[in-house]
Amino acid sequence: MRLHPPVPSGVQRMTPPEGLRVGDTFIPGNAIVQIPYHTIFGDERNFEQPDAYIPERWTTRKELVHNAFVFVPFSVGRYSCIGKQLGLMEIRYVVAQVVRRYNMELALEQTPKMFLDSKKDTFTLALGPLYLVFTPRK
Repeated sequence: MRLHPPVPSGVQRMTPPEGLRVGDTFIPGNAIVQIPYHTIFGDERNFEQPDAYIPERWTTRKELVHNAFVFVPFSVGRYSCIGKQLGLMEIRYVVAQVVRRYNMELALEQTPKMFLDSKKDTFTLALGPLYLVFTPRK
């Protein structure tokens, strides 16, 4: 979710009526602001090797995360994702069942680059085809 956020362009928020200061910049009140998640999650000021898939950055290699507060994949507060718990439960169940039953590999005509290059930001992330070969485990 950090490398390929479901809403890469981020979501809009309104500043408080009194405005707010971000660094040296004052943003007036009642202004709509938006910061793309894809930009924040790929910033080396927040994550070491931001484009690399290193799951250990959240467990045993915490030095790779410079600012963990920027990674809030389901948002927070009154704008948080209402389906978060259901989504996490479903993905755990489906992935566990697929991994338990099948060996998976990319089809001969598929490359990781082809799949990743097909991403489109259409408010939510739209993905191109992903060709996989599933063989039953014995």
